[in-house]
Amino acid sequence: QVDLIVGWFVVAIVVILVVVLYEKDKISKKYSNLREHYISVVMALSSAIDLRDPSNLGHTERVMKLSNMVGKELKKCGYKIDMEALKLAALLHDIGKIGISEGILRKPGALTTQEWAEIKKHPSMGAGILEPLVELKDIEKAVMHHQEHYDGSGYPKGLKAKEIPLMSRIIMVIDAYDAITSDRSYRARRSTNEALEELRVMAGKQFDPKIVDAFI
Repeated sequence: QVDLIVGWFVVAIVVILVVVLYEKDKISKKYSNLREHYISVVMALSSAIDLRDPSNLGHTERVMKLSNMVGKELKKCGYKIDMEALKLAALLHDIGKIGISEGILRKPGALTTQEWAEIKKHPSMGAGILEPLVELKDIEKAVMHHQEHYDGSGYPKGLKAKEIPLMSRIIMVIDAYDAITSDRSYRARRSTNEALEELRVMAGKQFDPKIVDAFI
């Protein structure tokens, strides 16, 4: 319980710092060098969250880098994307896992129905952490909905297609790809080709087909 309270306190301090730096950066060009500082701060936070699940090490940074690449590809196709917001949303997408028991996150076997229900709370919990920060509303929404499926079968709200924020749809694809190509305590990683094939098969179901195409 103490570790959880300390974790939430650290999250609160880091997020407040991010907002301060983010707002300074918007106010004046002379603060432009702070952009990399607040990204570095959030990367440190995301790495700390990844450490709670050893099989997840490096996951958040990989999701951020690949999301950035997909965002650039989509912009070539006419999509309007705030690349800085996308970077922050990707880094913060799993922030809600700070409130999930390590016993569940580190469990070597299949999760029970009750444990899976706890895991499914992390998008809402992450959005709850960001909710008081009105400057980060787009990022809050991206975090809240990054587990929504294109066909409406995802969670927490069962949104479908373009009801799902664009940043969430991007993160969903990258998040799944990284999970498939990473070792987990309950299964071995699969190859890049196998992962891409799964994305193709699930395009239009779990994933936005246009984002899958952009990623591939």
